[in-house]
Amino acid sequence: MHAVHAMALGWKLTQPDLGKALAPMVAAPPIAARGDLANLSAMLLQLAASGIEQNHALAKSALIKLNGEAAASDALVSNLAAWISSTERVYYDWHRGKNRTPLVDEITTRTAPLRQQWDARGPGMLREVGQLTEPWFVAEQATVVVVLPIVGGHGFAHLPVNHVTFEAVLTNPHAALPESVRLAWLLGQLPFDLSAVSEHVPAGRVAQLAQMAMLAPTLTAAEEVELAQCSEADIANAAIVWGLASTQVDAQQIARTIWQWWTTYQAGRVSWTIALTALDQLLSAAGRS
Repeated sequence: MHAVHAMALGWKLTQPDLGKALAPMVAAPPIAARGDLANLSAMLLQLAASGIEQNHALAKSALIKLNGEAAASDALVSNLAAWISSTERVYYDWHRGKNRTPLVDEITTRTAPLRQQWDARGPGMLREVGQLTEPWFVAEQATVVVVLPIVGGHGFAHLPVNHVTFEAVLTNPHAALPESVRLAWLLGQLPFDLSAVSEHVPAGRVAQLAQMAMLAPTLTAAEEVELAQCSEADIANAAIVWGLASTQVDAQQIARTIWQWWTTYQAGRVSWTIALTALDQLLSAAGRS
């Protein structure tokens, strides 16, 4: 589902043959997609990451969450469940054709170095994030669901279920931004679902606010543990690498707004929730929320 969601968003897969294999599933989405496969696949990915494994239950839960009980008719649920199962078979057939190692074993192998990197400095980064924002703002516990890297390093924060899906690359594709820093950035987004934040921001803007707001504190925390640097240029680089901007000009505009907001916040030390509300207003005025 991570691969399908990436394709629905228009991302370029690092393995073109996977894109070719999944292309029919993306070209002929289930009825429930209603022309918006990206939205549907995002919900399916979130629910699958939260532990729903049976495809019929996954389909029904997704339809209810997206459109309410009335949308989960037997016909729509069956159609969506069949599409999920077909997509699953296509992916597993592709993987078996490319690898002798079973999928679960490959994921386990890839997880080990990622865990070592995280254990070395990840907790320190999160402690720094708490000091830079508010101690209560760092999630006490979260689940990281590891997936194979089909776009060369990426991940999603699933706020409602306190989960992160994360591509387990074996090496850092961007030396200035190690993958453990990306993981800290994703984990830092999870508390935005707390009422202390979400009650002050329109629901449709919470996820994007989380992505933008956590750029500067994450990079500042990474600087403290000597993993990365934090400057306006570094924020622009992160915006490109982490998928928040498609062009350098767009990344520079994002970085300018974030850097001005962050330096103002650090100088004034207003409450974190007030600062987030201010950033949401800035982003909204700039047409980014």
